[in-house]
Amino acid sequence: MKNNKGQVFSLDLIIAMTVLVLGIGLLIQFSETRIYEQKENMLWKELESKGQTASALLVSNPEIICSLVDEEVPANTIGHMENCINTSLGIDGRITKENLGLPSEYEFDISGNGISVSSASSANAKNVFSETREVFLYAGFIGSGVVTKTELEGCMSGGACVSPEEITISIWRGSE
Repeated sequence: MKNNKGQVFSLDLIIAMTVLVLGIGLLIQFSETRIYEQKENMLWKELESKGQTASALLVSNPEIICSLVDEEVPANTIGHMENCINTSLGIDGRITKENLGLPSEYEFDISGNGISVSSASSANAKNVFSETREVFLYAGFIGSGVVTKTELEGCMSGGACVSPEEITISIWRGSE
């Protein structure tokens, strides 16, 4: 008589090993997926942080925004007006990566009615952070980009003011 117990034991071992290998494979695949998701999330958080910083500096950096001056002594700057972008001398030279707080590997694009500045094309960018802001684009009545105290007080009391414009700032990592 033949002994069939050895064949059944071998078949059970092969099935068990196959299930074990499949289980380990699924576990590895799941962990790789989680690691990839965490890496992508970390990169997005970094991009979002850089984008929010650049957006805040766009409307608060003294190199970019309007100056408030005393009309009796125009060289005397009283302060700066956030959310008012000085367009009198052209904005290409003042809206730079440095003034937006961006490292060299990041690129930006700012666009809207009356403004268009870009450091590179975002056509091939994988992830792009965008934020829309409402700003005043101001060249000044005499083309100096400064706001006098009288102009500001007149605007605040219901006089003629510059209308706000919506602009969009987009940030992406250039080396992707």
